[in-house]
Amino acid sequence: MYCKNCGKKAEPGAAFCVGCGMALPARRVPWHSRGRLAPDAPGRRWTSCLAALGLFLLQIGLVVLFSGLRLREPDLKVAQLVGFVPTLVLILYIYRLDTLEREPLGLLAALFVLEGIVSETAVLSLELALNERFAPPAQEQTVLWRFVEAFFLVALVEELGKYAVLRKLTWRSPAFNYRFDGVVYASVTALGFAAFENFGYIAAYGLGAALTRGITAVPGHCVDGILMGLFYGQAKVCACRGQRRKALILRMLSIAAPAAEHGAYDFVAGSENATVKAVFFFYVMLLNAVAFTAVWRLAQKDEALARPEG
Repeated sequence: MYCKNCGKKAEPGAAFCVGCGMALPARRVPWHSRGRLAPDAPGRRWTSCLAALGLFLLQIGLVVLFSGLRLREPDLKVAQLVGFVPTLVLILYIYRLDTLEREPLGLLAALFVLEGIVSETAVLSLELALNERFAPPAQEQTVLWRFVEAFFLVALVEELGKYAVLRKLTWRSPAFNYRFDGVVYASVTALGFAAFENFGYIAAYGLGAALTRGITAVPGHCVDGILMGLFYGQAKVCACRGQRRKALILRMLSIAAPAAEHGAYDFVAGSENATVKAVFFFYVMLLNAVAFTAVWRLAQKDEALARPEG
């Protein structure tokens, strides 16, 4: 932990900064530890895995629940509501992990809504324009083309759109004062994109799209947000400590890492091969388990940002 006033590193458990004497924020035991862990402990691996598994099972349960309704021709509003539930669950999950200092709801709402608007205007328009310009006829589309489309014309464009909104609204925000804040902001931004993207899919394909995307695409976007936030939050730490070059590299990684994961996801999901589709299912499960375990542990090892010395 670093003092927010002078930037000096504080001793674990210290109540006051030894450099300037300012009171340090009390570090509470995370809600998910149930009092078994010390505030600075990294957490138990098995509890993290159980949390990730529980989240995945919750998503499966939603599919079973709403499938059991057997709606003949579901009302569009009902389908949209079903599609929004996984997004809300994941936002609450990430938000509740941020135990040191909760983020302003107004800022989170702005990230969610603005990213949704951007996804439906600028990003979608750019994707369509690039596909019209570069896409070969359907019969001439090779594996190489599908790779380029998945990684560059879709994944990179969408992640750049998310990053643009994220950077604009949060980088200089006074609320951005802890490393894990970057994960919260990026995840909410990514889920805003997923929610508004869902509206279009559900309007076209109905309840089936809502259920399928609820356990695949929506968690996938959240994972991309976690990846982006991991590097974005660390970039803010480096920027506050005067490490500008390192901060720039980390900001670039906050775009490249989720774009690579997103591209791999789309590339595999677009295959018609039954074996590849089975691999894709297990890939999604593994991705969720790893990402939500990692974000759990990141929350427990959160730290305040330090101001540049001098």
